Amino acid sequence: MQNEVPPQYEQVRRVIDDNVRSAHLTPYQLVTRHPELGRDNARVLGDFSRAIILRHPLEFGLKTVPMLFASLTSYYPVSTLPPPPGGPQHGWTEQSVNVLLSFDRLLYSSNALFPYCALLWLGLLCWPRTRPQWSVQLMALLVLTVSFALLLTTLGGYFLSDLMRVHVVFDPLLLLIVWGTILGIPAPLLARSKPRRMKKQQEP
Repeated sequence: MQNEVPPQYEQVRRVIDDNVRSAHLTPYQLVTRHPELGRDNARVLGDFSRAIILRHPLEFGLKTVPMLFASLTSYYPVSTLPPPPGGPQHGWTEQSVNVLLSFDRLLYSSNALFPYCALLWLGLLCWPRTRPQWSVQLMALLVLTVSFALLLTTLGGYFLSDLMRVHVVFDPLLLLIVWGTILGIPAPLLARSKPRRMKKQQEP
């Protein structure tokens, strides 16, 4: 959307457009190559971005929504130094690391279920029959917290690899929501949430 900026940002637009089409520099590298863009804490770039978003908020939102889902499962393995060759435990150590990495990849892939889990818990929160349950209220609060963090980091991010790094802050909450739902937490809630009025009516 760099070409949808007001005319007063024409010079900055050319720099950004050239970077998008050919250079592919990160914002940090771009500011290093063009120091004038980094003055006053990159105020020019901030004004440039704000002008585009305020002029085209719907387009910006529609182009950002797919990133919300992609950022949940975009996985970039961290490069690690291999253990020193030789020694009786070399093969065992390498195999253990590979098992842990595979398990980590599986957990991270399960983040794709977060939108469905979020809809489920928010639905339980809106349903009068389950709304009083403290577990429903707590999980709904976690869902809203993670959703806000996910939206904030995605709107402000620019690389999927960077989004994975930023998501480390709330990844444990993502796992709690997804696997808490998978393990069947909502089922007992529905079973235990029968209205008390019905029980009282059945008493002699």
